[in-house]
Amino acid sequence: MEQLQVQQSAFTEILVQQGLNFDASVAVFQLRYELGLTQAQLAQRVGCLPQVITGLENGTVDATLPLLKRIAITGQHLQVAFEPVHAGDVRR
Repeated sequence: MEQLQVQQSAFTEILVQQGLNFDASVAVFQLRYELGLTQAQLAQRVGCLPQVITGLENGTVDATLPLLKRIAITGQHLQVAFEPVHAGDVRR
């Protein structure tokens, strides 16, 4: 039973990170589009490799707070919010 709880906890953690990755993916793409920048141009402004921006946009790079703060250097306000969990919502 305890092993099952550990597995469920790990699975939930993965789901939460994937949800964050999706939200960040959409936000980074929208920001880049609004600024009229290529992935390489945004990467240069942020000080990272273009592959990092590509990975954020396609969800293969985990969205971390330090990385999102670096993207906010482009003159953006980074906002983090908590929302109530609704029944059946797997993103916690």
